[in-house]
Amino acid sequence: SLISYMERTAKEKIVKAQNDGEKRGKKQTTDNAVINLFKNGISKEIISKSLNIPMDELNSILKQNNLI
Repeated sequence: SLISYMERTAKEKIVKAQNDGEKRGKKQTTDNAVINLFKNGISKEIISKSLNIPMDELNSILKQNNLI
């Protein structure tokens, strides 16, 4: 029925929004870790290996925050 379709669609949108929010939160946490580790003198290589982040992504985070 139309109502069950609308309910299902609304639930799918809520789940997607929750997942998107979680991804953004995890990215922000990772970005903050990269920034803080780098500011505290940890090498990019160690940060990359420790957080399992590709070097190009790590450099992008640092550039976006005017650290390199």
